[in-house]
Amino acid sequence: MDYYFDEEFNAVHTGKGFTQCLISIGIIAVENDVIIDSFYSLICPRRFQKLMRTVKEMTHLCNADIRNAPSFAQVMEEANAFLANSGKDASSNFYCFGPDDLRTMKNHARYEKYEKELPFDHTIDLQKQ
Repeated sequence: MDYYFDEEFNAVHTGKGFTQCLISIGIIAVENDVIIDSFYSLICPRRFQKLMRTVKEMTHLCNADIRNAPSFAQVMEEANAFLANSGKDASSNFYCFGPDDLRTMKNHARYEKYEKELPFDHTIDLQKQ
């Protein structure tokens, strides 16, 4: 099974400056070039105040959408459940579309003090290929 994921992120004021945090994640499960299943969720980062204008324009999301979304930890638990239910195993491959996705997810996990293993640790960046 192959998994492709993409994220949208926004800057969150941390007191020391700004940190990029996820505001949504989407995952598509593909087997033999056929989409088997998909997962999508908005995410409300800790200390979320408002979306940057550029993010609003790109995503068509509003501040209320993000404020009403589940936490990063909740979404990661749901993503892990999705992966387990869709057939993820040791031979599964994960793909993203640029270096920011995985880096931002790891940084967001540290920011949120999420200590469980992230499902996408061994990801192939398709942009590099």
